[in-house]
Amino acid sequence: MQRKLILYISTTLDGFIAKPNDDLSFLSIVEQEGEDYGYADFVDAI
Repeated sequence: MQRKLILYISTTLDGFIAKPNDDLSFLSIVEQEGEDYGYADFVDAI
């Protein structure tokens, strides 16, 4: 049985994936209108 795995991850050069208190608000600076590719659904699910 094969499984499909999709991983979206943003990380800083020093290896962090979130700010203190699990803050992901910094990710919004790269958002561009009309270019979502499922990212909004991903963020809503975490």
